[in-house]
Amino acid sequence: MHIVSPRRFVTVATLLCSLCFIVPIFAQSENLKFTISPVLQWDRMELAATVKLDLSSAGLELPTGRAHGEELLDIEFPRILSPYLFSIPIDSSTILETMIQQGQLSPLDLDLLLGKAAKSPAVLDLVNNSLNRNRTISLTGLSALLIRHQKAASLPRPLTPQISKNYTGIVIFAQDALPIYGRQGTSRLIPCLFPKIWDSEGTLVYERNMVIPEIAKTRGIVRYSTADKVIQSTPSGIDPALQDLIGERPLRILADKVFGTMPTDPVISKDDALVLLSSDNNRRLLAEGRVVIIIDSSLITQNMRSGAPSAP
Repeated sequence: MHIVSPRRFVTVATLLCSLCFIVPIFAQSENLKFTISPVLQWDRMELAATVKLDLSSAGLELPTGRAHGEELLDIEFPRILSPYLFSIPIDSSTILETMIQQGQLSPLDLDLLLGKAAKSPAVLDLVNNSLNRNRTISLTGLSALLIRHQKAASLPRPLTPQISKNYTGIVIFAQDALPIYGRQGTSRLIPCLFPKIWDSEGTLVYERNMVIPEIAKTRGIVRYSTADKVIQSTPSGIDPALQDLIGERPLRILADKVFGTMPTDPVISKDDALVLLSSDNNRRLLAEGRVVIIIDSSLITQNMRSGAPSAP
């Protein structure tokens, strides 16, 4: 006769009790009705989302059902938001879903990131009988998962350096529709996590591996903004919110073209590239990611529909 130890009995009993609790929730989740309104905020490097649970679909009544409703909002949040995250542009040819399919990003890491999403207190909407909660995901936190280099790659050095002033940051204007490098047509620059900068001869000037990894992980490799933030009536013309990054005397560059299957990369003139790369100080600005890209104001905030970002 097989004798079950008391400890093993407790473990089995606990597991069975847990299953009795999980199965009803799983069965119930098929009937739950959620709505979500995700918004990409590229100037803040955040994805903000309002998640709403229809209380009737969950069979919950107030006030006793509120705590369970909040629990459901938290449990279901990763599943609801993931399809929208998958569509975020990583670079000129890749979206997040591709990175996961290729094994370059673990779904577990993504779940952990979503679990860290800031959340507001849940709010009852008595008119619509729903429980609503705002969540905010850091896009910089997402990009940090994809920074793999341990040391910044060397920036290219021009064979014939130019005498250049020392600047405090770099601003690239790419808010207008520009010719697409190597293709017919024009496009506005699309924001992404890891844009590259090219010169007019197709030479790579800047990319994520050139940034000090600790900096790339904590604040990203570029900041996106709009023209009004860098053309102000102040002595520097720079919005105070950007001065910590690019200072009061940034180098201002007009992009000539955009590049990529998704046109995420600004193309600058060879002369501007030489100004950037000829000075040790200016090369340091690139290594520290002190770069702001000016894009069309309609692309700074993007409502996401059907799992894809779309400009308003």
